[in-house]
This record gives sequence, C-alpha cells and structure tokens, in this order.
Amino acid sequence: MLSINMETFSLEVKKTGTPGSKQLQELVSSLPPASGAYIVYDLPVQNSYGGAGSSLKFITWAPACAPGKTTVAYAQQRRSLNSVFTGCVDITCTTKGDVEKALGAKSGEEEEDWDPDS
Repeated sequence: MLSINMETFSLEVKKTGTPGSKQLQELVSSLPPASGAYIVYDLPVQNSYGGAGSSLKFITWAPACAPGKTTVAYAQQRRSLNSVFTGCVDITCTTKGDVEKALGAKSGEEEEDWDPDS
C-alpha cells in the first residue's frame, strides 16, 4: 500500500506483504477510512489449462468520506504513475467490499454454499 504525503507530494510505502486470504483481510482492515491510497497487488490466478499465473492489480483507494482535495490528488497522480506501474489492471475502489471483490475474496454466502431453495 502506498500513500501520497500531502506536504512533500511524494509517495510513501505504508504496508507490504505477500498475497493470501489472511494478508488480504489485514490489508483491507488497514485501509485509511478517510484518506486515499494506492494498492499494488499481485493476485494469483489459475489459467484455463490449470497452470498458475498472476494478475497485477493497481487499485486507487478513494473512500467517499475522503476530502475532495485528497481524492483529486490521487486521481491526478495515478495518470503520472502509468509509466512506473505498467501492465497492471487499473481499478478504483470506494468501499472495502470493492477492494475485496477486486482481489478475489469470496463473500460469506459463496464460502458457505448457501442454497436459497433448501
């Protein structure tokens, strides 16, 4: 997770880790509730042939309660980061649920195999 230092207008690393369900929950719980952030996440995926691969995600975290100035700064800086973070799937998320969905987390209903007809 990266954030913009608004005083120096530079990027700072806030959190690092390896992909996994526990780390995903830690990441989501550490998202700033009223400030923006960038998340670079290497999501493990399985291809149609059964082989392993990955999908590099670049998420702009822009919660609705963040000040407008902060949201604009993150949106503008994202364009300038295109030359640094090439080959990423670009996603903007406004809720923690959006981040979980973008990074492949399963909802509680999917994990329990809930059947509405039973």
